[in-house]
Amino acid sequence: MTRATFTLLGAGLMSLLVGTWFGEGLGGVNGLVAAPSLAILVAVICVVFDWQSVWRTVGIFALALGASLAGWCMGSWEATAAYNACLTDGRSVLTALHQAKGTTGAFPESLSELPGRPPCRRWLRGTLLQYERRNSGFSLRFSDWLVSHSANETSKGFRAAQ
Repeated sequence: MTRATFTLLGAGLMSLLVGTWFGEGLGGVNGLVAAPSLAILVAVICVVFDWQSVWRTVGIFALALGASLAGWCMGSWEATAAYNACLTDGRSVLTALHQAKGTTGAFPESLSELPGRPPCRRWLRGTLLQYERRNSGFSLRFSDWLVSHSANETSKGFRAAQ
């Protein structure tokens, strides 16, 4: 593999990962702006280490920008699917938490102690669900950039708030 090929692949893969990370963040427009900005930074670093020609530089920048936007689209799609899974399957986590307390006498320390995989999973960032065990109960929440959903040990479902 030549140095040029390695540089192109490195810039493309790093930009794809950066874009996916920001897309999964459910940050709305902020993530869409941040992903290409960091991808351009990746491209600048690659160009500094492998300056050959103007056309190669343009190619690296174009690849980084395209890969970051593609990654952002993939990450955003995955995060939206995870968010929708929380809306439809989040109540099953509440049920599992109450069943765990019925079995062991206490709520679990983390969601990983529940049987099966928790819903709402993203590729890079894991689950959208944020769980916190408290003295006599728990707090469970998830959100996107607009709406926050929360539940606790007395809830029958999630409450939405802006």
